[in-house]
Amino acid sequence: MIVRDIEISVDFDNGINYTPFYTVQNDIDTYEITFIFEQEITDLTLRLAFKLPSETVWISELTILDAETATIILPDVVLDEIGKVGCQLSVTDGTSDRLTLQESFYFIVNEDFSVNGTQI
Repeated sequence: MIVRDIEISVDFDNGINYTPFYTVQNDIDTYEITFIFEQEITDLTLRLAFKLPSETVWISELTILDAETATIILPDVVLDEIGKVGCQLSVTDGTSDRLTLQESFYFIVNEDFSVNGTQI
């Protein structure tokens, strides 16, 4: 169940506009990022790379919803580790895989205190 939709604006000329956000460790299927593009993305391939605090890198493809909108539900594995998760959006053209745009942002995964807590 999606509980938080994060919106990120992307302009090929001016980069990414976003507010860093916070998630909770192992809070799966609850965070969706919607990318709103200033340019048309219809024939492009969009991938999001996640670099975890352990330096592990995961790559996921975004789902294109329309000519200027793409989305991704944060994969479970990127919420496993507490700390700063670096993200890199790559946009490639659909024919030669030539990199059209590469922009970075991040989010923070916080510890879930309720996992080891004692009920009072």
